[in-house]
Amino acid sequence: MTARTAHVNSIRIIGIASSAIANIGDCKVSQPYSREIAVQKIAGITGEEAEQYGDYGIFSRKNPRFVDLPNQPIRIINDRSDITVDTINILGVNSSSHFQIGQCDRMRAETRIKHIRYV
Repeated sequence: MTARTAHVNSIRIIGIASSAIANIGDCKVSQPYSREIAVQKIAGITGEEAEQYGDYGIFSRKNPRFVDLPNQPIRIINDRSDITVDTINILGVNSSSHFQIGQCDRMRAETRIKHIRYV
């Protein structure tokens, strides 16, 4: 990958959280990853143990993977050696998301969320 310069006039991101990435420019590899448990309990109720990832199968399952196709030629021609962007407004980037100005050779993103609410 040929290195390029990124010129951004204005960028406004309100929120970025939970293993999310905002990247200006090119990158080789991006691997955002997030595991979350959200628990809401009514005040005064006791006896519940703290939640653990291992308690829920969703956190131990293997993720499906896209098959890498070897020897698949790709030819990228960048007409300019720089990336020019005027204005970007983003409300939020969250949970293993990736916002990028530029190209990424390889990306692997994962998020697993288990929301638990005791009523």
